[in-house]
Amino acid sequence: MRPLYCIVCLGLLLPTVWVWAQQARQPLPDQVAQAQAHRMLKEAFAAEFRRTTPEGRKALAAELLRQVREEENDAAARYVMLREARDLAAAAGDYDVALDAVDLAAESFHVDAPAMKLEALTKTARTPQDPDEAATLVRALLKVAEESMGGGDLQEPARIIGLAEPLLRRAENEELAAEVQRRKRELRDLQAEYKRLPQVMITLKKDPGDPAANLTLGKYLSLVLGDWERGLRHLAQGSDAVLRAIALRDVQSQIAARAPSADDMAALADEWWTLGEREKGRSQSQLRARAGYWYERALPDLEGLKRTLAEKRLEALDPPVGDPKGAPAGANVVAGRGNGQGKRGDRLLDAIARKLPAKARPGENKNWDAYEANEWLLANLPKTPVDMEVKFLSLQKIPRGDNPNAKISAFVAFESPKRVESDGTTYSIRFNTRVDGERAVEHAAKMTQGQPGRLTGTIRGCWVSSWGKTPAGIVGSVDFMAELEGAKFTPDRPEPQP
Repeated sequence: MRPLYCIVCLGLLLPTVWVWAQQARQPLPDQVAQAQAHRMLKEAFAAEFRRTTPEGRKALAAELLRQVREEENDAAARYVMLREARDLAAAAGDYDVALDAVDLAAESFHVDAPAMKLEALTKTARTPQDPDEAATLVRALLKVAEESMGGGDLQEPARIIGLAEPLLRRAENEELAAEVQRRKRELRDLQAEYKRLPQVMITLKKDPGDPAANLTLGKYLSLVLGDWERGLRHLAQGSDAVLRAIALRDVQSQIAARAPSADDMAALADEWWTLGEREKGRSQSQLRARAGYWYERALPDLEGLKRTLAEKRLEALDPPVGDPKGAPAGANVVAGRGNGQGKRGDRLLDAIARKLPAKARPGENKNWDAYEANEWLLANLPKTPVDMEVKFLSLQKIPRGDNPNAKISAFVAFESPKRVESDGTTYSIRFNTRVDGERAVEHAAKMTQGQPGRLTGTIRGCWVSSWGKTPAGIVGSVDFMAELEGAKFTPDRPEPQP
């Protein structure tokens, strides 16, 4: 998919909306370039590579990921660092970081992400040393099984879940064992329901408007994978009249020149929720999640019973932190639900400060290690929706390297003006997103530092960016950095001049 940039002018009195899609992916660097980058990496981090303890490998993996996210490197160096970070983390038993490294690689390069993750978990990963590590590996395999469903082949996720089963005895976790069996039964049902999916894909190549084929593919994308961006387009052409009508309203609400009212968005959410009441299992969860998407957008301007109902239904979507059933990461930390005053609010920073585990939390007379905080952030923040007031910080263009034909890109940073204090530590958060394409970068470059506005999107990853200590040696401030996908920035309208 090529990079997308969009400027939507909503009349003379409304602000301009800047929408940035993810970067265009590029082919893997050639083997010569990779080998050269690998030699340079091994020399630059020779001492770190010699530290083969789990702690040493985790620390090096974290540093390589930091380099990729924050430093300027060419494509070969970025890919090699991500590959090494994956292998180091997997060898140290830090499976979540290993998967995160692959996700970063998949954002920039044409790679088979599920295959890369499975390779790390089955070939590079060490044998689990204790029940907790075995349980973590099982959960990681379940995540990869879920991702592998994206290609429409339901045999592969079944095979991956089969690889997780032998680890259950070591994990000694009855709830996790029950979850694995539930996933197996669910896959068997999906295989029966979508056994014609390959034929459906062939049909749509010949006749893109076929209603029955569009319905089948639309339901698979939306209700199985949760890929509503693609699924809605097919549901809107499908043979189910009810689904088609709601999907059309959903699509039209997103592309309308004027944003729908809060009541209209809540009504659309109600329709998706009602459909979910007729379903069960995964289909019900996905329909409710779509309803949640619209409730989130409507909530700041809802009042009375409509607001209360939306809040109750959103709360019903939130699983507990660290859900052992492998609930979608980020579902437990929600931003932008309003502040109870009918205005747009921000709960993200409050939620992080409140839910950060004790071992990952700074405190008096405590030798704080940001690594514990990063582990929790990477496990819980991805897929969290963001809708908050921010200020534009900076734009940094990305060098094209040796390829003059490479697309112009830049990193754009925003900062939340909000600060949250907890147990003597002040927390803050910044956001980073990537802009691709010459015109999109030019438009973003026109923003001025400190310009306020509303930022929406979904967190791709989050980590501790920096922290400061008081003269007494106590960690007094912590700054988080969150990487966003699907980012949209709406500058505030200037106040009218007298």
